[in-house]
Parts: sequence; structure tokens; C-alpha cells
Amino acid sequence: PTPYMLGSVCDGEKLYVDTDAFLTKVPAALAGHTMIRTADADASLTFPHDALAFSVAEPSTIYLLWDRHGTPGGVAGASKSVPRIGVLPAWVKNDFVDTGLNVGTSDGPMGVLVSARPHSGVVRLGGCSTLPHPFGAAHNYVVVAVPAGDAMAWAYTPERSGEEGAGEGSESV
Repeated sequence: PTPYMLGSVCDGEKLYVDTDAFLTKVPAALAGHTMIRTADADASLTFPHDALAFSVAEPSTIYLLWDRHGTPGGVAGASKSVPRIGVLPAWVKNDFVDTGLNVGTSDGPMGVLVSARPHSGVVRLGGCSTLPHPFGAAHNYVVVAVPAGDAMAWAYTPERSGEEGAGEGSESV
């Protein structure tokens, strides 16, 4: 397997360790923070909790840059001009919320998902193709870790976390 590498979230930065894709438009809230460049070829991993494990030294908000090429029905390969998140794996639906923000990449837009709570110590994330919904992302995700005090405030409503338009609540993460 290709080893993952750290990078900085900024325009022109390489997105994956195994392709030439790069960031083209980064939201100010993520600019300059640390990212983990994953392997795009790992988008087919099916591990529910240990496709990627890393440590954060202080409580951190975790962002996933998630492929928006999937359609709401989960069919990968939709038009790049119609950004939509496909059917998310259970591990993503249970702990992440779609912020509605996009990151521009040379491969098309990626959505920005935010963890519902800060993480500390070892963080374990699953694969894009984890059951029960093994479809919806044509490309692997990229991880951005932001110290919890520096993270953008995001309204979060737990009961709506997996629905389109989530994020219109009163609880802040």
C-alpha cells in the first residue's frame, strides 16, 4: 500500500499520494490546516472502523473532504457539474455532518463534512465502500484536522445529521 502523507490545505496542494489531483479552491476556514493525503485507490476499502488510524495530540475537529460525484441514490460517476453526496457509509453518517461547503479540486468539487464532536488521541475512520452502503464515492476522502479551538463553529442537529440540509440547529461543535 502507498503510505499516506501530511500536507497543508492550500490551493495547489496535491490531494492524494497516488494521483496528480490537486486543490484549486479552499474555504478560508480550512486554509493552512493539516491534511492527511490518502490514496485515491483506497476508495474501495470496506473496513468499517480501521481503514485509517491516526493520532491527534489535542482535541481536534475532523473534517472529511468527501467526493461529491455520487448521486443521492448512490450511483458514482454523476456529472461533475451537479455536486451531490451519494449514500454515505454508516460510520460517516453516525459522526459527520455535511457543512454545505465545497473544496475545489482538479477532479471536481469535494464536500466538506465535519465531525459532530472533537476527537482526541487515536482517531479511526472507515473506508468509503463500507457496508451497508458500499457506493456513492468515486474517489477516496482526505482528512483535515483542526484544533478544536480553531475550528469553525458549526450548527449541528443530531437527529438531522444524515439528511440533506443538515446543520441548521443550535448545538455547536
